[in-house]
Amino acid sequence: MKDFRADQLDVVLDSRRILRAIDLHVHAGEMLGLIGPNGAGKSTLLRALAGVQPAAGHIRLDGKELSTLNPLERARRIAWLAQNGPVHWPMNIARIVALGRQPWHEAEAVTHEKTQRLLDACALGSLSERHYDTLSGGEKARVLLARALAGDPELLLADEPTAALDLSHQLEVMERLRAHCRRGNAVIVVLHDLRLAGHYCDRLQFLKDGKTLVSGPPRQVITSHWLKTVYDICLRDGRDALEAFSLNWRLRHHEHEASPDAALPGQKQPLIEEDP
Repeated sequence: MKDFRADQLDVVLDSRRILRAIDLHVHAGEMLGLIGPNGAGKSTLLRALAGVQPAAGHIRLDGKELSTLNPLERARRIAWLAQNGPVHWPMNIARIVALGRQPWHEAEAVTHEKTQRLLDACALGSLSERHYDTLSGGEKARVLLARALAGDPELLLADEPTAALDLSHQLEVMERLRAHCRRGNAVIVVLHDLRLAGHYCDRLQFLKDGKTLVSGPPRQVITSHWLKTVYDICLRDGRDALEAFSLNWRLRHHEHEASPDAALPGQKQPLIEEDP
């Protein structure tokens, strides 16, 4: 994938206009964060981009209308991680994650090997035989992310993937999304935590009342003006807004990250500190 874009997207539900003339684009290797208050239309926009929510306007992947892609090609190229996505079958974790490989129609041994590698990379290896309904909310969220990543999609659409997670696993998930971008893929992610959004995303798009207010690099979006406009909040000490929402934590790992996860020159360094 080189480019994914939406032009003049409108969504109407029950005679109510949810999205209003939304324009959006993301390039390979880039993470775009959708931010804004509850009810701004972020999840609806993500569903429209995934092709599961009817919308007026144009959605194009490398210049081709999304609606013209056959289902198999779409499943191979785009993954949608829904918020609180359900699992309806009594399956163990390994089988659930392996479902992400289904569009590739590969040998079972290949699927097994790739699934196990991903489970280990996502710190889920010890849970592989557990059934989904025995997991905590945070563990379920990590399993569904692993399933979305299993197909190595060119574009990942993730709806609040950190919402049910503790602090360390929030960082783990965001590092995993950045690693996916470093391999030449793109991510569009809905976030409420402006610290995570400002640190990990290359660009942000602020939505309110179904409209885009501003889009650009975090320093242009997370400003005192837009925080007051969107959330009606002010910084008491007059500090730079992005600095006020800076992320200063570090996550310690005991296992060495695989080389594809290492930051490339000019890209953001992961917040991972190796044990000596």
